[in-house]
Amino acid sequence: MRGGAVASHVKIGSDVFSPLVLEDRADVVLGLEPLEALRVGVKYIAPGGMVIMNIRKYESVDVKTGQAEYPSISDIVGSFKKLNAKVITLDATEIAITAGTAKVMNVVMLGALAACPKNPVPRKILEEVIKDRVPPKTIEVNLKAFELGFNKVSEDLRK
Repeated sequence: MRGGAVASHVKIGSDVFSPLVLEDRADVVLGLEPLEALRVGVKYIAPGGMVIMNIRKYESVDVKTGQAEYPSISDIVGSFKKLNAKVITLDATEIAITAGTAKVMNVVMLGALAACPKNPVPRKILEEVIKDRVPPKTIEVNLKAFELGFNKVSEDLRK
């Protein structure tokens, strides 16, 4: 949803009995926008969990109207680190532009998630889903975006 907050919960496992993740229990928070990652992530990230966050800001209405202040990326990262979370940041929007269009930023983030050790879905399955679900004319750019996101996080994890 452009201009508003959106949070989705995805639970994977054999003991999934409700659609929502309990507070302080998320293994991974995937933040497509820094402030939204902070707003939702600090509530749900488990100690020792991982936050993968796009650093490209999209100012919300409350920030644009002066009702709220946008924290720095270092403050956002620091908030997660205080919760004992590992934080990986990337400019997924710029990476998407490199792949061919900013519209595939979400697929860059999916690739980043695929490189995360806490991700239980094999990379090859995610790539097959992309091939199966995106319009045929965009498969190439989506797969490139996925690969670039995967490579970026893989490199960061090796450091």
